[in-house]
Amino acid sequence: MKRRASPDSQLLQDIAEVLPTHSYLEEYAEPLRQRGIQTYSDLYTLLRDEQADPDLRKAACWVVITLDKQVDRRRAVPPLLAALQSEDKALHRHAIYALSRLDSRRALQPLLALTTDRQADEDLRATALNSFWRLHDEAMLPELRRIIFDETDSLQVRAQALQWSFALPIADYIDLLSNPSSDIRFWAAYRLGEDFQWCDISVAFEALDRTAAFDHNLPQVWGWHVEREAFFALDHIRFMPYSKFDDEGNYFSHSAALISPCVEYWSLTDVFQGQKQQGRPIQEPPLPDSAQVSPEWLRHELERRWEAISFEPPRPAPNTYLLEWVIPLDDGTLMGGLHRDGYGIVLSSNGPDEALYAFAVWYRGISEADPLYYYDWADPGVRLEAGMTVEALRAAVAGLYNRGAT
Repeated sequence: MKRRASPDSQLLQDIAEVLPTHSYLEEYAEPLRQRGIQTYSDLYTLLRDEQADPDLRKAACWVVITLDKQVDRRRAVPPLLAALQSEDKALHRHAIYALSRLDSRRALQPLLALTTDRQADEDLRATALNSFWRLHDEAMLPELRRIIFDETDSLQVRAQALQWSFALPIADYIDLLSNPSSDIRFWAAYRLGEDFQWCDISVAFEALDRTAAFDHNLPQVWGWHVEREAFFALDHIRFMPYSKFDDEGNYFSHSAALISPCVEYWSLTDVFQGQKQQGRPIQEPPLPDSAQVSPEWLRHELERRWEAISFEPPRPAPNTYLLEWVIPLDDGTLMGGLHRDGYGIVLSSNGPDEALYAFAVWYRGISEADPLYYYDWADPGVRLEAGMTVEALRAAVAGLYNRGAT
């Protein structure tokens, strides 16, 4: 979107106009008003002022972040670069966020210098890497790759570099799926799940099948079981024969979900982060006694429900799934698999999301597992209750987004 900078005197008006949809900004705007900040010039002067209260300068960063389409990038970037020199870690982080929101090319080299400075704060290095996705520039790739493969560098920074890398050779990601660090394997699986949109990742099928089957390990820094992250990339390859394209050849993405009696994905990460903050050892919630599913029983139930079902997908994943199936829909395909752990059900569909919800509701009706959760891929879980309808599940999933679940 083309930027159109507001007149210098319009700062307060711009803030007022976005408050109905960005109410959080009031918390930052009020201290600025009390300080007498009325114009964009006032705002930029405050950002440059090393003697000013760091909280006020952070508030100024938030205004820039929120009004990124209105601010004059040529005037805003220099004071933000000055704020990068602050010894206040939070202000430094906010300045990084603001620069990334402005898509500033002038910020590239300072952020790259921060990222590669091994004496710098790890959190700030990771924050700078997090901002790189807005500044996709091939000049960054050699440095990102060096950090990723440097076993002596900070694990947190290496993981962030891998998370926000792009256009690395597929062979690199395959190699990293065998890395000693579960964090690196986790983000390698993530990248393959993202990169399928612009390149063919099918060469990684065997490595992903191995990872999705056997890598039941947790990252040290952040995330969930590695094998769970690998499902997404693996099933992109398995689903290729059913992919849809528009008249111009653009790929229609399909949806994915997990049904599990366990706390998984973002819900699991919340549990672990809580345990870390309380200084407790990381401990996974126990697996319910009723969790295990017989492949023979499940096949029988699937055959009873869907006459047209097939148990021979074009590209099976023999290590990952005990049972695989393909269900033709009126407006798409539903593919599924029972993970080798005997309880995880992975679903992929290029039809409406209701196809996934309908399967989950049906499975809740035949499964003895309690509790049982539906995961709209990596999001928090929705508990599947007995007698739940498709409409109720749809509303519950929508509610996760409406309340901004994290």
